[in-house]
Amino acid sequence: MDTYTNELVKQFLMAKGIKNADFTSQDFKAELNKYITVREEIQYHYLDLFDDMEINVYHNPKVAEVGKGKKDTVTAYGDSVILSPYADEVECKGIKVKTKIDASELLTYANLYELNTFITQNPYNENDVNELLKLANRYNYNIIIGVYGFTSDKDKDSKIKSLREFANKSYYAPFEDGYEDSDYGYYCHAFSVENYHNRIDFSEIGCENKKLVKVK
Repeated sequence: MDTYTNELVKQFLMAKGIKNADFTSQDFKAELNKYITVREEIQYHYLDLFDDMEINVYHNPKVAEVGKGKKDTVTAYGDSVILSPYADEVECKGIKVKTKIDASELLTYANLYELNTFITQNPYNENDVNELLKLANRYNYNIIIGVYGFTSDKDKDSKIKSLREFANKSYYAPFEDGYEDSDYGYYCHAFSVENYHNRIDFSEIGCENKKLVKVK
């Protein structure tokens, strides 16, 4: 199993609450493929939240999507930049670069492509999140990190909790978060508000929670 597929499998197991699995069984493979396929459909509703907030992350060459592959990218058919160890697998309109998730590496490409915003969703590990946080705290870039999935997912609450803990780790950049349930699934963002704070009206997107993490 390649590294990217392994990351998707781990997320599937967490979402389903599966402790032990026979990765070779046809039933497991069928259930995994079904989950990934349906989640691909709901991830585009995740993008709708950005539209509601008037944040253009899709047709925007100054936005980079970080760390995603062909099954969980949300910007592949837009004009954004994709920076990821799994970029080779993605077919996209914009620029794609195979790179590790490291703040210094991302900063190099930010300067090269004149980027101002980095986004990711359903991150695979805490290290990727921490590297993005450095870009917000040290270099004042806009960062948007999200989680989404099915409302029945076993790891829904833990993912949202982790996302909000991430926002509270921001020492210099103020962060807000918003949450929404829909017929398609649940969606939650944490985003630095250096440039976006005055443009976001949570009442218009039906968020049940909003907060400003104050600068320390």
